[in-house]
Amino acid sequence: MYPTMQEKALIDAAEKIMIDAMSRYDPSHDKYHVERVRKTALSLAQSITPTPDLLIVELAALLHDVLDKKYVSPEEAADPFTYFLPSFQSMAAQHGLDLIQDGRGKLVARIIDNVSWSTEKKLRQAGKWTQWHENCVELHCVQDADRLDAIGAFGRCHLSFLDSSASYSRGLP
Repeated sequence: MYPTMQEKALIDAAEKIMIDAMSRYDPSHDKYHVERVRKTALSLAQSITPTPDLLIVELAALLHDVLDKKYVSPEEAADPFTYFLPSFQSMAAQHGLDLIQDGRGKLVARIIDNVSWSTEKKLRQAGKWTQWHENCVELHCVQDADRLDAIGAFGRCHLSFLDSSASYSRGLP
C-alpha cells in the first residue's frame, strides 16, 4: 500500500526541499500551488489502470517548480538530476530507498525537466518530442495537474478583474 514508511520519509524530505525553494519565489509559485498539483497528480495517477509509479508522480509533482527557469540560473535549471543528486543520495543513506540505484531518480528529474508547457512547445517545434514524452504516464499526470492548476489560477484572476471592472465584488471562491 502506498506510501510505505520508506516512501513517506522520501516524500517528507522532498516536501522540505520544495517548501524551502518556494518560500523564495513569488506567490504564483508557492507551496500551495505545488500542494494542489501534487494532490491532483496523485488523483489522476490513481484513476489510471494500471496505476503508474505513485512515488515518481508524487516526487515529480513536489519538485516540479524547484528549478523553475524564472527563478534559478540557467546552469541550475540545465540538469535537474545533477541538482537533485545530493538530495537523492542523502535520502538513500537516511531512509534506505535508493532512487539512484533503481533508476527512479533519473525519471523524476526527467519529468521535472519536461513538465512545463513552454518546454513542450519548444520540443515540439524543434521536432524533439519523443515517444517517451508521448508514453510517460507519470509525466502526463504531473503536466495535466500543473496545467489544470494554472487554468484555475488564471480563471480566478480573470474573475477578479471582471468583478473589479464592474465595481461588483462577489468574492473569490
